[in-house]
Order: sequence, then structure tokens, then C-alpha cells
Amino acid sequence: RVKKDGRSMEFLLKAFETVSMLFLFGLGLSSLDPHLDRINYPQIAEAVVYIGAASFLFMEGLRRKREERGFGNSLLGDLDRSIFQVEVQIRWMNGLIWCFLGPMLLITVIKVPFETNLKSLMFWTLLVAVTIMTYVAARREVRNSLEPKKKSLEALRGKLVDTESAARTDVSFD
Repeated sequence: RVKKDGRSMEFLLKAFETVSMLFLFGLGLSSLDPHLDRINYPQIAEAVVYIGAASFLFMEGLRRKREERGFGNSLLGDLDRSIFQVEVQIRWMNGLIWCFLGPMLLITVIKVPFETNLKSLMFWTLLVAVTIMTYVAARREVRNSLEPKKKSLEALRGKLVDTESAARTDVSFD
């Protein structure tokens, strides 16, 4: 069960990383308009912010994979890996403000002074509102699901360590 949960969590992390990176990278590329006859600095700044955020997520994914390799191939190693993966998912959820809301707010500050039509301003307002609601939902997910799961895994790990120590103590007296 621990291995199955670990594989499931690993799949979710990879999927979340991939979708997030592609989304941010796509936003960055779509923000550039190649048909302009002059340089549009707000568009360039928007693309740099989004592509920079996508690059950051890519580097974080590589770092996570490197750290996961350090866990052993035992039940205790699998438990430690599962706890680590839940911690990473909690960091992702808590980091939504920096990975999505932060760039969107920065781009809003950069672009809104140059926007002249009401339709565009309404789009940016809606985008920021949806991002804030997503952040609130992510915080709820952390509080109601991920933190209890982490505590449960840590309790199971504690029991396993206690059982292994008791078994070693029994063996040493024989």
C-alpha cells in the first residue's frame, strides 16, 4: 500500500509540474505578438515573467527528483519517500502564490497602465480573481487533506521505527 500510494503521489506531482510548466510557458509565448511593427515592452516583460516562472518550476522538479533518489529501497525508505512527496505537494500548494498569483499580479501591474479598453481590464480582473480563488482552494486542500495524510504517514513511520528498534533489542539479548 505504501508503494502504491507513493507511485500515485509521484504521478500527481509529475502531472502538476508538467501542466503548470506548460501552462506558464504557453502564456509566455502567447503574450508575444509577432505582428507588431514596434517593440512592445510590456508584452516582452510579460513573456519573461511567465517563461521565468516556468523555468523555475522545471528546476524545482529536477531538484525534487534528485532528492527522491536518496531514499532506500525498504519499507522505511518508501515511507520516507511518501512523506517527502506529501511535503513537496504541500510546498507546491503553498507556493501557488509565488508561481501563479505573483507573476499574474506583476504582469497586471505592468500591463494595466497600458490597457485602454474596458474588455481587457475586465479580463485581467477576472484572471486575478480566479487565481486568488485557486489559491484559497489550494490552502483548503493542504489543511483538510495533505496535512492529515502527512501526519498519518509520520505516525506509521514512527510505529515502524519503534517496531524495528524493539526487534533489534530482542535480537541483541538472545
